[in-house]
Amino acid sequence: MAPKKIHHNSIIGKQAITLIQKIVADMGFVFYETGGVEAGIDGTIEIRDTVTGEVTNCIIGVQSKGTAGDFTAETPTTFTYLCDERDLEYWLGGNVPVVLIVSRPKTDEAYWVFLQGYFNTLALRQSRKIHFDKVLNRFDVSSRSVVADLAVPKDCGIYFSPTPKVEIVYSNLLPLISFTPSIYTAYTNLRTPGAVWNLLNQHSPDAGCEWVLAEGQIRSFHDLRSYPWSKLCDVGTVEEDNACEWAYTEDENKKRDLVV
Repeated sequence: MAPKKIHHNSIIGKQAITLIQKIVADMGFVFYETGGVEAGIDGTIEIRDTVTGEVTNCIIGVQSKGTAGDFTAETPTTFTYLCDERDLEYWLGGNVPVVLIVSRPKTDEAYWVFLQGYFNTLALRQSRKIHFDKVLNRFDVSSRSVVADLAVPKDCGIYFSPTPKVEIVYSNLLPLISFTPSIYTAYTNLRTPGAVWNLLNQHSPDAGCEWVLAEGQIRSFHDLRSYPWSKLCDVGTVEEDNACEWAYTEDENKKRDLVV
């Protein structure tokens, strides 16, 4: 009785699937191996949001072809692959995007092509031949966005969060050491910040921006009874308040006006 054997091609095929699984996992997506009976699709890639972990049910069919030797007509930069007629008819017959991934597991090389996109003319379809460029068709983590675009329908409107990046945040906040002891408030006929600026620029362009205009009143750390502020308001209505009382008050409106 002859001993049971597992053919060398089966081992290479499994190695090719393992390589695809690793690359897809590095992308942050999920690869499901078909296993068992299959007619031309070895597995599917499901798109996953790498930030939230949410899976989308947007998939790509994958046909894997692995080799331990040279690719057909291989050069340092290119090679070709001749598709079986029945396989090609099957791949192009459905509405799920299908990619062919040709790999050489022992050197961690994998190359891919989107089959429906590649065989987009009758001449190419009849030739059944795919020309691979080892740079343009390399299947690795850098293919992530293209894989996602293939799987997601153009009209679904799905959003993928950007891949997290580690950044150093520098604060531009400065401690408040002291502030003017008084706050001045007075009524004014001016109703817009632009009108206040226009009048200030006429009398003293360097007067400063430490003022707030609200509800017909102007409020400032500057003494509104002095020039040029006296040109903006009714000097007879000027009121002077203790700034510390505003700083430590329970009145949220006063706190907000002080900060602004």
